[in-house]
Amino acid sequence: MQFLAGRLLARTLIAEQVGCSPHELVFDAERPTIAYCDGIPLLNLSISHTSDFVTAAIGKAPVGIDYEKNHPLRDWLAIAQNYFSSYEVSWLRNQTAHLLAEEFIRIWTAKEALAKCCGEELGKLLAIPTPVGELATWPEPYSKYRCWGGSPQQDTYVCLVGESSTKFSPIELSGTYRVDFNGAASREVQLRSFHAEGRLP
Repeated sequence: MQFLAGRLLARTLIAEQVGCSPHELVFDAERPTIAYCDGIPLLNLSISHTSDFVTAAIGKAPVGIDYEKNHPLRDWLAIAQNYFSSYEVSWLRNQTAHLLAEEFIRIWTAKEALAKCCGEELGKLLAIPTPVGELATWPEPYSKYRCWGGSPQQDTYVCLVGESSTKFSPIELSGTYRVDFNGAASREVQLRSFHAEGRLP
């Protein structure tokens, strides 16, 4: 059901943007990050789901999105020690107990979103440091990617990753939250840049 809901959401978003019918869109199983119409690539897309939530992002350039729900009983620091860079583990150790889960999920969603955006395996990206704390950017060759994140609902976190542009690297991005596919957006969701150099367009 989540798989189908994610693709329905992506179809709805793309149809709204390009003015076509959702039924005209084709998702190729071999290139699932691109939507086609009549064999012509229209937009890039990324889909994620967690618990009862589904999210999708579309763009002219590759995008990656990840949505995660907090699980209060998990040992976040132990998981970080198994997968994250030593810099991130040190960063997490310095967080209060209240912020530890939030910061862990922020790092994890950024890496999953980056993997979707650039096409690299998540396993490879888990060990690189994310732009948290004193780090302003990803390490090379990923420094051209930018992250925006936020909490649409309590105990959930979403991260969007896209390739940076000298003309457009805003501090904040906005999306819409919907309770169904037919109604209007029920509220706006704000995502904040990970990067200090982000600026309003």
